[in-house]
Amino acid sequence: MTKTIDILRSRLIELAQALLAVDWDYELACYVYKSTGKAVANSVMLGWADSYTVVVKTRISMLTEKFIDGSITLEQWQQRMAIEIKDGWIVSANIGRGGRSMMTQADWGRTGGRLQYEYSRLRMFAEKIKMGDLSDAEIMARAQLYANATRLGYFDGLTSAKADVGFTYEQRFLNPAEHCDSCVMYADMGIQPIGTLPEPGEASECGRNCKCTKVYYKPEDLEGE
Repeated sequence: MTKTIDILRSRLIELAQALLAVDWDYELACYVYKSTGKAVANSVMLGWADSYTVVVKTRISMLTEKFIDGSITLEQWQQRMAIEIKDGWIVSANIGRGGRSMMTQADWGRTGGRLQYEYSRLRMFAEKIKMGDLSDAEIMARAQLYANATRLGYFDGLTSAKADVGFTYEQRFLNPAEHCDSCVMYADMGIQPIGTLPEPGEASECGRNCKCTKVYYKPEDLEGE
């Protein structure tokens, strides 16, 4: 347990240091390094969000282990799960949007809507546990999916940031993974008006296990294509 906590602390410190080394460029809708002014690669930005997802997933695993071994009650587990889920979604959305100060009322509203959906799923999950319908392994596996889902918050924030500054097109790409038919279809659709393609992690069979990403374009980026 101590080793796991040390790893979590190390990850959080690394993420904090990475974010302290950058500023948000509003016009580009991406982070830039303070030392060079160069834009941070999309893969690096997503890596920060994924890093925090791992932190949330680890904390959820530790929390669920406590429930399984009887250290906490189902009610306590559900309450603490809700806190972890909320934290994961808000941090992920903030990273994608460019920081808490960049979050608009619409961004908070969208995140709030996502959270209400997650809470309703959590309530149904807790009911299934209470009824004894799930094994310990199934409980752990399903609990971890709530952490995976927070990755969607990053793309919510990033799409909003890009749309705000004139990015009008988007494209889905497959990352190395086992892809579902829907994700392959979205990638095959190519460049589409922004907001047309579902965010990675929604409207696909792979759901919360989705590893796809998005790239955004301004009209001038596509001139001559």
